[in-house]
Amino acid sequence: MKILGIKTDSPVLELYLSRDGAIASYSEELGRDLSLRLLATIEAFLASNKASLDTIGGIVCYAGPGSFTGLRIGHTVMNTIAYARDIPIVQFSGPEWFIDGIRALESGKNEKLVIPQYGSEPNITQPKK
Repeated sequence: MKILGIKTDSPVLELYLSRDGAIASYSEELGRDLSLRLLATIEAFLASNKASLDTIGGIVCYAGPGSFTGLRIGHTVMNTIAYARDIPIVQFSGPEWFIDGIRALESGKNEKLVIPQYGSEPNITQPKK
């Protein structure tokens, strides 16, 4: 099974692809362009590894903590792909997050919807009066 991993907790996008026991990875600093370039970057990464969204059998998201906006964008895109293509999705944190996610997916786990863990309460700026 081909499993796509994504980590968007910082300005640097990290992508992973597990296939036949091997893991390919890619990282790029997208910063404020994450929402504009995320899907195209995922598709290019998969194509460079002779894969596509049609061939993905599972998705692993890095749960957090991290950037509110980055995690929100990454989780929204991955939840949408998982839902639209009926692909199982899980999330994990920690240094082994992708390996833990692969194991969970291979054992049949599917969270169906993953929600970021930001690591602290939101600091919402009040509107000017």
